[in-house]
Amino acid sequence: MGIVVGLSSLLVLAVVLAQSDDSGPAIGSPTATVTSVPRTASPTVSASPVAANESPTATETPAIEFSFQIWSRSDGRWRSDALAKSAGFKEGETAPLLVRIDGAVVGDVYEINFRYQCRTKDAAAIDFIDGIQAKDSGALLAEPAAKRPRPDATLPIPTDPSIKFDDGAGRLFRVWGVNFHQPPVGPSPRSKCQAQKELSLTLKAFDDVVFLVVGAHLSRAADWGAGNGMSSQRAAVSISASVNGLDRKSVQVSPGAVSP
Repeated sequence: MGIVVGLSSLLVLAVVLAQSDDSGPAIGSPTATVTSVPRTASPTVSASPVAANESPTATETPAIEFSFQIWSRSDGRWRSDALAKSAGFKEGETAPLLVRIDGAVVGDVYEINFRYQCRTKDAAAIDFIDGIQAKDSGALLAEPAAKRPRPDATLPIPTDPSIKFDDGAGRLFRVWGVNFHQPPVGPSPRSKCQAQKELSLTLKAFDDVVFLVVGAHLSRAADWGAGNGMSSQRAAVSISASVNGLDRKSVQVSPGAVSP
């Protein structure tokens, strides 16, 4: 019995000694801390910068449409072409003219330029830009005019220093949907008429549809001499208008449209 106990003790001692000679870490020693290597973050891709010489996209000016027409008494309507024979006007009277702008932008400025033949090889033609006569007030109520007889604003039309009879009463610009922005320019040239003259007016819109009504004073022989009035014209006389430099639109007074 003593021999068995002794052998058992020897076996236990051998096991302990074998464990103490192991090259691994001792039982009960702390576990080593593993340090993780951080991942390198992928760089953020930024939007390509605008080149120094690259300009931003320009804001397009809203498109407008405009019409230019002349009133025919005999037809009782506005025409975009010409006054035909026997249009109902006499020399010394005024033929109403209408400029209508559609698509106007509130607060924007619009320059209207008139160009008219004041003399031809035959005779005097359109003396000056005038107001309209009371007998033509019905034109203000007809399409495509404003259909309101009372304008939103009026302004005296400047006189022509080369003409002595253009200072009558009622010579007014009549406008709807706009205010007057700057004084009119012209008529020019200010010297005696050789062929044509121009007159410009600048307006500021407060509505999207704008109207301007003026008149074309038809020359008369009583002012220029026998046979030298509008009724003596043998070819059409032209009056044109442009808005902000857009392509000009013209109306005409045909031969025979005006009586002596």
